[in-house]
Amino acid sequence: MRSHSLNTFTFHNSPYFLQNLFYDSFPDADFLAAVYRSGILSIDSPVDGCVQLPVGRALFDTGALHGSYISSTFVTRYSSLFSPYIRPFSSSVTLADNRTSVLIEGVVSITLSFADDTNQIHTGSFPCYIFPMTQHDMIIGLPHILCHFGAFFLSLLNSTISSLSTSLAPFPHSFPKLPSSLQTIPSYQLPTRDPWSTDFLSIAPEEENTPVPCNFSFALHFMEMTHEQAVQEYHALFDSHVHPDFAASTKVLQLLRTKGEKVFVPSNWTGIRKQNIFSERCHSRQLHHTPLCETTTLS
Repeated sequence: MRSHSLNTFTFHNSPYFLQNLFYDSFPDADFLAAVYRSGILSIDSPVDGCVQLPVGRALFDTGALHGSYISSTFVTRYSSLFSPYIRPFSSSVTLADNRTSVLIEGVVSITLSFADDTNQIHTGSFPCYIFPMTQHDMIIGLPHILCHFGAFFLSLLNSTISSLSTSLAPFPHSFPKLPSSLQTIPSYQLPTRDPWSTDFLSIAPEEENTPVPCNFSFALHFMEMTHEQAVQEYHALFDSHVHPDFAASTKVLQLLRTKGEKVFVPSNWTGIRKQNIFSERCHSRQLHHTPLCETTTLS
């Protein structure tokens, strides 16, 4: 926890003075340690080889859902190193107020490294959008936190939680004292039984009764039944599909129960078999006739 007296600082525009003034005014600003960290940016130089640049303030922002950003001021400061790697990019970023839109000045691929509290190095290479900002050198967005710095970000959170659990425990002087009438707040009792009157995991009736759109529903329905069930369903269709007069004057029902049953309700499917009926050998000329076509037998 930071505690400084204001008379120990000179009143000027020093960022260090402003930072400590902020910490004195808001002791719980130690929360920022969970999302801010300094690091090293590595970039190849055609003259000096791999150059390492200090990144003073990198913000790990889980709300930046589309990528990571690098300050245009930071890029301009090292323009001789970045210029060969900057690619044009035409887009804009909408800020958190959902109204302000800022143009992206380009995109550059970087390699960034951070050291955790155990001096283990976490490194990731990814593209960054060049974006005008003054408070941060870089913003590490959620996609690259998850892909490259997940373990490092968790270590920041765990370290901050551990330090705050002791440094911020006794803080009665930082908040106004509640009136005596509000100091006793009734505790909320959790329900002792399942609040749902019905099984909320069951399928809703409207969903159960809605047919599933399918191009081959008949074939799929047939495959879901046993052969005995399919035969029973097949016989049940005779009354609705065969006219009584036609059934009385012909033997169509007998045909449907015998040969028709084997055709429409097969008990076994052996696939499509090809049979060449035009291949023959001409013994007199020792030649083969080229097949003109093939027939397909379904069984």
